[in-house]
Amino acid sequence: MFYSTSDTRLQRVCEGATCKCVEADCGQLQVELDLSIPANTRKEAACKPEIAYAYKVRITSTTEENVFVKYTATLLDVYRAGDAAAEKDSEITLIRKMSCANAGLVKGKQYLIMGKEALQIKHNFSFKYIYPLDSSTWIEYWPTDSACPSCQAFLANLDEFAEDIFLNGCENA
Repeated sequence: MFYSTSDTRLQRVCEGATCKCVEADCGQLQVELDLSIPANTRKEAACKPEIAYAYKVRITSTTEENVFVKYTATLLDVYRAGDAAAEKDSEITLIRKMSCANAGLVKGKQYLIMGKEALQIKHNFSFKYIYPLDSSTWIEYWPTDSACPSCQAFLANLDEFAEDIFLNGCENA
């Protein structure tokens, strides 16, 4: 695929002196506490061939850098790992274009994030992985019991998804 220099979807993401280009279209946050999405729909989304990872994360910080908002997140659960092989309790970086208003994540909140493969950037003597929140990314608020005592049905639905993908992976998806 070729891009003209005026194509605003293509943006540079840098970590130190190392940069990569990323097609930066906008992701969309799922409707909050949407009971019309059954667990098997989430699993089907997680198991699509173009989806490389499915994580439950907690946002720990937000910074602005060039045209991006960078989110630092703690990985709470790994449902599908992708090539980045991120591990539970590790720190990951999610990015979105600043102009994308519909994918804003909130510090301290938890989310289900499923998307394409992460960008791999060589940093010092290892690799850092950056996950773009683009149009193919599933972004969904995952409340805690204490933050949302009235949404037990929604949490049960998310737990059903998590248990099914933990136990069965993507078979029969």
